Formats: sequence, C-alpha cells, structure tokens
Amino acid sequence: MGSPKRAAIAFLFYLIGFSVPFLLENAGELSEYLPERFHEAVTTLAIAYQRWSAGPRGIEPRFTAFVALNEKSFPSTLGNSCRQRELFTELLPRLAEEQPSVIVIDLEFLWDGCPPDQYQHWTEQLKKVMESISARTPVVIGQSTRIVSELPDEQRRRAAEEGVPGNALVLRPIIELPSSSDIHIGLTRLNHDLRRVALEWASYRNDDSHFAFSGMMPSLALVAARIGRAGFPSGTDSIDRFVRNGTHPYTNLMPPRKFIRVDAAELMCGTDFRNEPCRDNALSEKLRGKVVVAGWEDDPTDNHETVVGRMPGALLHANAIESLLDGRLLHPVGLALQIGLSLLWFVLVEWPFHVWKESLDRAFLVSILMFMGVSFLLYYVLVVNMGWYLALLPPSFVGLLLRYWHQRSEGGTTPHERRRHRAPQDESRRVAQPHPAGRRG
Repeated sequence: MGSPKRAAIAFLFYLIGFSVPFLLENAGELSEYLPERFHEAVTTLAIAYQRWSAGPRGIEPRFTAFVALNEKSFPSTLGNSCRQRELFTELLPRLAEEQPSVIVIDLEFLWDGCPPDQYQHWTEQLKKVMESISARTPVVIGQSTRIVSELPDEQRRRAAEEGVPGNALVLRPIIELPSSSDIHIGLTRLNHDLRRVALEWASYRNDDSHFAFSGMMPSLALVAARIGRAGFPSGTDSIDRFVRNGTHPYTNLMPPRKFIRVDAAELMCGTDFRNEPCRDNALSEKLRGKVVVAGWEDDPTDNHETVVGRMPGALLHANAIESLLDGRLLHPVGLALQIGLSLLWFVLVEWPFHVWKESLDRAFLVSILMFMGVSFLLYYVLVVNMGWYLALLPPSFVGLLLRYWHQRSEGGTTPHERRRHRAPQDESRRVAQPHPAGRRG
C-alpha cells in the first residue's frame, strides 16, 4: 500500500474518531433536523455516549425537594384541569404549613383550561389560595409555550408575514394573577440537550391581530433560583453572568433517588382526596427551608430519557434549580475553541509515534501516559476549577486506539521500521539479480 493511501486512511480514522463522538455529544440540538424515524435511535445512542463525558456530580441535593403527584394517589386527575385546580387548592395550604422557602408548581394553569360553571369555581378559588399563601411563601407557577411551527395554519401564516421566526416560542395565555401577590411565572420548556440548564427564552405573545415580542422570558428554574439565592452573600451574581452571556450552561444531573421525595398524598390526609387520618410523619424536617417542586412523576408526556435514566420533567426542573443554587454549572465551550483544543490534543497524542519511531509499543505506551496526564491536568483545571465543559476525552481516546490499530494493521511497525526492514531485502534482490552479461554464450 502506497504512502499516500496510508496517510489518507489514517486521516479518515482521525476524522471518524473526532466527528462521530462530537456529533453524539451535540445530538440534543442536531437530532431535531433528522427525519422523525431516526430521532429516537440517535437520541438513545447519544445518551449512552454522553454518560462517558459527564463530569463530577454532587453527592446529594441540598436545596430542593420533590412533592410527587401520581395517578395511584390521585386517579382521574392527570389531564383534568378542573380536578388539578381543586387538588392544588387543597394541597397548597398543607404544603405552606411545612415552611418551604419557595413553592414551585410544574403546571400551567391555562386561562381556558377550566371555565367556571354552576357546579364549580376552582379557578377563582385557586387564585385566592395562591394569593393567601404567597403572602408568606413565594409561589412560582409554570408558563407553557408553543413553537410557531406548531400553531394552526392561519396563525403560522400570519407569523411568517410579520417576520416571526419559525422556531420562536409563543406564550400560551394563563389565568390572571393578583398583581399584589408574590406569585411568579417561569417557562416550563426544557432544552433539547437535557444536560443544559434553561435560563431564558425569547418569547412572543399572540394577540388577536398580531404577534408582539414579549422579551426574554425566564425559565421556571431561573425564577425559583433567583428567589432562593436572595439571601446568599453574593446574591444572584453567579447566575446573572450566564444570563448576560446568553448561554445555557451544562450541569451534571442527579438521579431521582438522590432527591428528597414526599408523596403529595401524605399532605392530603383528611381531605376528599385522601380520607385518612393524618399521622405525625415529620414532613417538616424534609421540606422546611427547601425549594419545593410539585409536579407529576408519571405523566407519560413529560417523562424524559436522560444520562442518569428516565426522569419526570418536575425533577429536571429540580435538578436545574439545585445546580443554579449551588453553582454546579459548567460553561459551554464555543465550537471553534472545542475543535481547536481537540486538534491540539490529537497532535499531542500523535507526537510520540514520530519521536519513538523504532518501537510502536513504546510510542503507544508514552502516548497513553501523555493522554492520562493531559486529561488530568486539563479536566482538573478547566472542568473542576474553572467550570468549563469539555467533551474531548472520549474522542481523543478513540483517536488514540484507532491510531494504534491502524499501525498494527500495517504490520505492527512504525514507518521507520518498515523502511529499515525493507532495505536488506532490496539489497539482497539487487545482489541476486544476474548481470546481463551472464546470459552470453
């Protein structure tokens, strides 16, 4: 095989070693451009790969707790807006008695979700309860959105005529809230890459006649974390830096089993939802001073596959709030810098194969040692101390293995050894070749 061909194959190996892991690392954003039939397969493969590249995780959540709703405890409630408002009208006072620092409700109370009639007025009663509760405990409720491309044809056409981008978020109207209350609103939308903490989204309001830009709307997690950090010495400075940069940082998700979990049914004793006597189960010790996230844990439309297993949307919000409160965030590295660092890393891995030309095994050993040393220094400095997220370790390790395998497939030697071994054979062929004069006679 000629030298140019070997070089081309080696380059192809390096290209695969870098590009495939890089594509998997960013599959959350890229998969939306793939055909629907490939979306799930690519996402599953990407999540399996991303488990390799996760950084250090926190031991356990310190600031948040999860109040779980489920169909077993509250049958015929999921998907029933009026029933859910009745539930929270009863649940919120019980929850406030446990003295949480913030109550976060991972639900959207749409204005037309439960119109009053002669039998019920749950929307008005819920608003009164939230106003009363918020006088002593801040309350954050969810705001749902739609992408312009998901709107009905007529609205989508009008949005295009007004220059609204097809991937813009349009706010869905929610119930009117008392202006004097300590009730806040945050977007429930998550990133495609669930390892990234949603901070703000550019949003539009769809009036009867036109679309109006509503500005940058904060996420549910950002609103709750800003309230939770109000008493910190540095306030919200660490969060605001990310917001000003316009980036959604990475975090290392913690699995559901790590969170304090309270079944909402335990708080509903003695009500129509749970006609059982209350027991002294020390719930206050679990919830006092915490940012409590209440939401469904078995909603099939809001359960997500993550690098730490399946997780309900409410716990993804809890993860984000926990990360924002304890600073467990990693700055995303720009594409150009990530490619540049990757190429530099590959050069360092390749360098021993050119210095120790006499022995492939020695070059491979030195390359491994260099890989481990650079990995430790780079990750300890950039990831642990400076908080930058890098996805270089898996692709560079793949490149190193491909380099060694390619060299072995060429006969287990370096190019220097192959030239040295060919020299005696060439000399022997030259000596054994008869001189043209020997054929005379």
